[in-house]
Amino acid sequence: MIADSKNRKAHNISSAAIAIALSIVFLLIFRGPASIIAALIVPAVIVLLAKNNGLLYYLLITCGLTLIALLLFQTQLFFVFGYLLLSLALKFYLVDHNSKIKLKPLSISLYAVSVAIVLFLCIRLTEWLFLIPLHQMMLRLSSGNPLLYLLILLAEGILICAANIAFLKLFYARSKKSQMIA
Repeated sequence: MIADSKNRKAHNISSAAIAIALSIVFLLIFRGPASIIAALIVPAVIVLLAKNNGLLYYLLITCGLTLIALLLFQTQLFFVFGYLLLSLALKFYLVDHNSKIKLKPLSISLYAVSVAIVLFLCIRLTEWLFLIPLHQMMLRLSSGNPLLYLLILLAEGILICAANIAFLKLFYARSKKSQMIA
């Protein structure tokens, strides 16, 4: 019983460390305008490595990524929190307890809308705290039209949703295939 508990904790810690390391790599590579690519990958990586892990895993990921963001990516802090929220939403809406993807229209829609909301909040908070004119850029991109702004956010939400699903499907299929071979 004690050995099983230690193994579970070790598994949580090692999975969290890998997820943090991969997230850092994506945050380092995709900065500035290309940071949207990190949103395509980071939430899915966190969910992928969450398999068979519990609350300790998410606590470690949150603490680790927050510390790293504070040290290296201050201006991306809200987006890091956003990726953490998106990983929870991804797991809640689209991944069941057996790590199978639920492709129900309502779940997909709710996740895509969640992505759009999180992106909007991250854009606004980053501009407010760090004075980086992301919201102003989005306003220019949408010609000041709130409906067009919303449509751009929803399009980004759909793109991120599709990429997260594709990433998880690819790796769950490979994981299942390697388990069959072993």
